[in-house]
Amino acid sequence: MQGVLGFLDRGHEGKKIGYIIGKYGISAFYCITVIRGVSLYSQLRRANMMQILECCSLKKGARILEESSRYASRSSRVLKKPFKYSVVPHNPNVAPHVLLKKHNWEKILPLTGKSDKDFKMVVRFLEEIEILRAKPTTKFSTEIIQTLVCEKDFGNYMIVAEFDMKKLSLPFLKDAWVKPKVPYINKK
Repeated sequence: MQGVLGFLDRGHEGKKIGYIIGKYGISAFYCITVIRGVSLYSQLRRANMMQILECCSLKKGARILEESSRYASRSSRVLKKPFKYSVVPHNPNVAPHVLLKKHNWEKILPLTGKSDKDFKMVVRFLEEIEILRAKPTTKFSTEIIQTLVCEKDFGNYMIVAEFDMKKLSLPFLKDAWVKPKVPYINKK
């Protein structure tokens, strides 16, 4: 009945395999064996790698989490608070640039020498004096981005801040510094 339906019975299948081995030799089955061997080898490697990772993660899991959180805190300094009139840095390199000696922040703020604390202090100061509410002047403008300069009076000094602003986005702090006011001399 199986022969009628197109299936080979075991005797007929054995004769065909015997004919293939007799004509081509056992090397006819190497391809199938090699493919199965490579597949088993890759599965074994994958299982071994997973076992090694599992072993390492159990021993050094706390250290890995600590390192990843430290890296995340360093690289996510840019992602601060995105609400209106908040000062958000353009990128992580803004902090060291703003704190350069030539920007004269020590004349207004008691800097500690620790760049993270000092930069947070400068940003808080810029938010407190509401530098973004000052009337901005456009320094540079294209269809995509604008560079705005905001100036605010603060005693004998002018606080100046540059912001990059893309269309429909927040202004990002690019640079900020303190400049002394030039005294007015009345010539009579």
